[in-house]
Amino acid sequence: MAAALLVYSLFPGDSSRMGLTCRLLGQGGSGGGGARRSGPAVELVVAQYSSNLSWVPGLLAALDEGTNLTVYSKGPSPYPGAVQLPNVGREGHTFLYHLHTRYHSLAEVTLFVMGSAGQSKEKRRALRELVLGWRRARSRGMFCSGLDRHAPPWGFALERWQGTTDSGGAGSHDAQERQRAGPQLQHAELRPFGAWYAEYIGGGLPRAWCAEAFLAVHRSRAQQRPRAFYRALLEQLSVGENLEAGHYLERSWAAIFSLPAALPRCQL
Repeated sequence: MAAALLVYSLFPGDSSRMGLTCRLLGQGGSGGGGARRSGPAVELVVAQYSSNLSWVPGLLAALDEGTNLTVYSKGPSPYPGAVQLPNVGREGHTFLYHLHTRYHSLAEVTLFVMGSAGQSKEKRRALRELVLGWRRARSRGMFCSGLDRHAPPWGFALERWQGTTDSGGAGSHDAQERQRAGPQLQHAELRPFGAWYAEYIGGGLPRAWCAEAFLAVHRSRAQQRPRAFYRALLEQLSVGENLEAGHYLERSWAAIFSLPAALPRCQL
């Protein structure tokens, strides 16, 4: 009960607007159709562009025996056995692709990590935190590394952005410099963040977010949302490489997988 109250305080419910999830459920889209298949107990999903993934075997050894590995690559030198995807939408597109295509065969717990996990101090720290804490997703539904308790404001919007591991890891760590020096972002269909969030995620704005996008998610949490929900977001992140909507999504992952009390009231 205490955990439920904590998550509700981070992602308060709000029935003032009927967003995407409510409309999909109203259309009978709770499951998205298709046969349900048993997935693995644990799966590690890695979103790669050009990163060296030599750290992956060590991570697998630190997880449960028999953990399944799926690497999605968008770069010219994919990891052996990787699923090749178009270079759009960065890691958010990759994670959504997995959630949509594997919706009926998700692992009991799926760990989502970026291929650049070994390229910066912040990401290495987030990866270590994930290794230590991912099992909490079995009892709590999700675990997020590097939870940022600075609430993203309703008016948040971005014109430019450079990641800390962009340009071969040479990206600045100063937020203002990253906004000045980064590539121009393609504007989200709805902006600023508050308008986009109300339409596509629903409920009150999150009071915390997963700053490094390293997540462990139980399939029951992922399947709280209809499969069409992930498809709608996937379509938004399929229109280019550097997308403002990707930054909105990053600030929404924890709310997407939150407890039922924090989801739009239409689902209760």
